[in-house]
Formats: sequence, structure tokens, C-alpha cells
Amino acid sequence: MKKIPVMIVDDEKLVLEDLRTLVDWDALGFEIIATAFNGKQAWVKYNQYHPRVIFTDVKMPFMNGLELIRKLRETDNEVYIFLLTAYEDFSYAKTAIQYGVRDYVIKSTLDEKTFTELLKKLYRTIEDQGKWKDIVKEKAISEFLEVPDLQEADLPKVLKGKAYGYLLVEQDMPIRLPGDPLEDSLMCSRKEIASAILKEETAEYELIVSYSPDNRILAVMDIPALSQKNVTEILYKYAKQIQDRLKETFHCSFTIYVVDYKMSLPELKRCEEKYQSVFRKKYFTGCGQIIHLTDTKVRTNEKTMPVIVETEYFQDMINRRNAEEVRKYLQEIFRKICEAEDDRSLKSVSRDFYEILRRNNRQLPDYMERQDIGTEKNWDRWLDGIRLEEWFEVSFLLLIHAREKVHFNEYSRPVVKVMEYISKYYGKHDLTIREIAETVHLSSGHLCSLFKRETGKTLNSYITEIRIEKAKRLLEEGDMRVYEVSAAVGYQSSQYFSQIFFKLVGTYPTNYQKEKGRLS
Repeated sequence: MKKIPVMIVDDEKLVLEDLRTLVDWDALGFEIIATAFNGKQAWVKYNQYHPRVIFTDVKMPFMNGLELIRKLRETDNEVYIFLLTAYEDFSYAKTAIQYGVRDYVIKSTLDEKTFTELLKKLYRTIEDQGKWKDIVKEKAISEFLEVPDLQEADLPKVLKGKAYGYLLVEQDMPIRLPGDPLEDSLMCSRKEIASAILKEETAEYELIVSYSPDNRILAVMDIPALSQKNVTEILYKYAKQIQDRLKETFHCSFTIYVVDYKMSLPELKRCEEKYQSVFRKKYFTGCGQIIHLTDTKVRTNEKTMPVIVETEYFQDMINRRNAEEVRKYLQEIFRKICEAEDDRSLKSVSRDFYEILRRNNRQLPDYMERQDIGTEKNWDRWLDGIRLEEWFEVSFLLLIHAREKVHFNEYSRPVVKVMEYISKYYGKHDLTIREIAETVHLSSGHLCSLFKRETGKTLNSYITEIRIEKAKRLLEEGDMRVYEVSAAVGYQSSQYFSQIFFKLVGTYPTNYQKEKGRLS
């Protein structure tokens, strides 16, 4: 818990100094933030520093202790007031108690032990009361946000008319398929998330953790009046700290939405309703971010034409084992969805692609090892459109590769062995038809004739296609230079490689890498 702020008021400088040094205030959970020599000065400093606890003398010039206490109670019923009194002033204590003084302390009997016990007891009381108040605030905030008809008048007095900074914390969950029970097993409890957030509480700002609709956790920060720039910096810094702690604690992804200017709870309620589309933004820009909630570019997909998977057309690509067409089709579908930020199409398209993938995997022969496409194992790839496109692309390419192996059964044993050999050794720059023919104990001429008759392709053109397909993958990965890719796929001359690549692909390797790869 943050340190409890204290102000001491006494017209004797020696008394002020004695109280400052009598105990270790910091170790007991308190911090002396102000001192004053009379009631008038104390009133000014109270309004400036807002201490939680005040120790005040009775007899002081300009404004005595009783007048100060009366003024304090007119505006603040929660500040803890202790009267510093002498034996001869004991009658004042009775009057002060009527004004709501917590207790009185006789100066002449004050020692380290008794004062330490007093402060320990006071700390426990404030801590318990603080927890109780936080629970009341937490429930009031949660109910206010979740019940549409509640207005500001329905809020407790302590929350009315007050502006806070807000962070909305949302655990990133996979896009859910119909009947998929996965989400419940992955979801962290809101209580555990709230507890982890509270561990990041700072000494400077009061923090209340409540609940917002749609399973979001709401961190409410009572930030003092500062410039807008400072408020924004505080919120984003704190959001990063919370995000790091949650990731460390739960080992999963969280997106945090920042309301980066102070507003009242009714304003927050309207803000959440207005910017609903921003909560969907993570599905198109990537999960695990810190997102500015009050985005002025509010988008809606109510009038957006839904993106539809042409299932028969897509299945035909798979049947023809055309990996490049499949890749381009996936990229185009997800590009349209992400540009429109259409979460409904994202969900329906994902279901369609998943069903196609599942159906085709079931059709593979029993003797083949099938890829595990279950959402339980791959849930972290289903968090947003970016990850989903990558996952579907890899999954469908693996499917096509598996179907290619099945397709080998259409050929004679020598041709199958030749295809397998080329798939393994295409990177050798000195790979020859004679070498390949020797693996199947045929003459070069006989093999070339057999291969062309069964596949419709010459052996040399087949080797070139395999090399160029592999080159495209390497260029897209963007980790290698063109000359390195050339060498990796069996070409000693990068110039010759570029010419062959242009002939088959229609563009040069450098341009292809800029368009498809990670280079720009």
C-alpha cells in the first residue's frame, strides 16, 4: 500500500521537530507531507496537499485547533484528526471529539512506544477501511458500466463528478469455432488478473480495479491535475508495466486499451459504446498491443459487403496442387478483411477455411502422417488475422505437399524415385541427368523419355521448376541475398538464375523479394 500522507500542526517548532524524529514514519507506512504553525496556514496546506491524517495543536494564533477542525469537517468527513493537547487543555478535547476528532494525544506523556502503537493501529484501520471502500467503488463502477439504464445520479457520491484515467485490459483469446470448448480452458480468471494488476500499484496514484462489459478488466487511476501530455505518459507507462506483469504471470497475450485523457465514469460509458470498433482493431493489427481507445477514425462494418470463400474454386486449386494460387487466394481474402476491419467476415472465413483443411486432411491415406490442425494445439495462431493467414498458408502448403506424395502413386516406381531424388538434391549445382538416371538404373535417354511420357514435362524443366519454387520461398523469407539464394538452389551464376527466374515468374528476383519478402 502507498504511504499515508500526514500533516502536523503546532505553533511550537520544537514540538514539530520532536514528532518528526520520534518514530520511523516511513517504516510504519506514513509520510509527513506538510507542517504548519497555525490553523490558518494549516487550512491552506490542507487544500494544497490533501493529507489523510492530521495531528493538530489546540491553542494557536490566527486560527486555533478547534476552528481548524470545524472547517475541515465541513468539507471532509474522511480525514483522520488527532488533537495534540496538554493536561490543562483537556477540556478542549471533549469539544473536539464532538467535531469528529479521532483521538487525542497528551504531549507530555508522548513517547516512542505509545506513539508507534498508535500509528500501527491507525495504519491497520485506514488499510481495512481503504479495502472496504475499494470494494464498494469496484462494485459500483462495474454495475454502472454493465447496466445500460444507470445514470450519473445512480453513482455513489465519492465517484460523482470525478475524472479518472482508465486502462481496459483484455486477455487475447482465439477466434472461436462453433461448439469449440477451448476458450473456457484458456481463460484466466478475472480475479487473478485483477490481483496481478494491483501488484503494480504505485505510490503516486490511487488505483481501483473493476470490471467492464465483455470480460475486460478496468484499471481506474486517480491521477492529479496535470498537463494532458503528462497524463498520457503516466497511463502508457503504467499500461506497459501491467502488460509485462500479466505476460510474466500468465504466459499469454493481453491487449490494453488506453483512454489517454481524464474523464468521468459517464463519459467512459459513452466512450466504450462509441468506440466499439476499436476493440476489434487487434484482430487486424495484431494482438498483444497497447491501443489508443479514443481513436478518431471510428470504423463500422455494418454496411461492408461480407468477404466470402469460394469453396469450390479454392478446392479446385488444392486438387490441382497449385501452391502459388492457394497462397495468393489466401493473401487476397485476408487483405480484404483486414482493410475493411471486418471481424464478422474474419470469423466466417476462418471457419470455412478450417472446414476445407479438416476435410482434406481426413481424405489423406491412413498410412500418411497428418498435421495436427486442432485449435487446442494451435490456439496462439488464431488470435488475429495476421497470425491466421500465416497459419492457413503453412497448413494448406503442407496439405498440398502431402497430396503431392499421394500423387506420386500415379507414376511408375522409377519416376517416383527420381522425383524424390530431385526434391533432396536440387541444390547441387553439378546435378546431372546421368547422375539421376543412375539412381534408378536406367540410361539417360530412357529416363528422359519415361519421365516426359508420364508427367508431360522434360526432366530439365521439372528440375528448374523445383529450384525456382524453392528460390521463391527463400526470397520471401528475406534472410538471404539474391546471390545466396541462387547458390542455395543450384545455380553458380546469379545472373543466369535471374534470367531463368524472370522467364518462369515474370519478374526479377530482386523485385520479387521487395514485393513478397521482408525487404523494402
